[in-house]
Amino acid sequence: MIIQFLDLISAKNRKKEVNITYELAPLYFDGEKIEAIEDLNVIGNITSVGDVLTLRASIKTKLKLHCSRCLEAFIYPIDIDIEERFTNNNELENEEGIIFVDGDSLDLSL
Repeated sequence: MIIQFLDLISAKNRKKEVNITYELAPLYFDGEKIEAIEDLNVIGNITSVGDVLTLRASIKTKLKLHCSRCLEAFIYPIDIDIEERFTNNNELENEEGIIFVDGDSLDLSL
């Protein structure tokens, strides 16, 4: 999902709904395979205040992991809330807590 900074900053409605589903490929961490048994869902909204876009979203999925003691597989649900702030304004590039984006668009699929 691509968000154009100018669309939200200059629009009358400075809010956009976010509803994205990703299919996750298996991951390997410390030699262990981690598989998603459900697609990753990102649901929330992105708003603008001045030159700063704020993403507030809930991220949910279920992972298949293996116990390090008994080696049995188990399902680990992920349900987290995030809040991230982005800007493409050079004057705010070094501001703490704001992620600088070089360009006019923010790609939420990366």
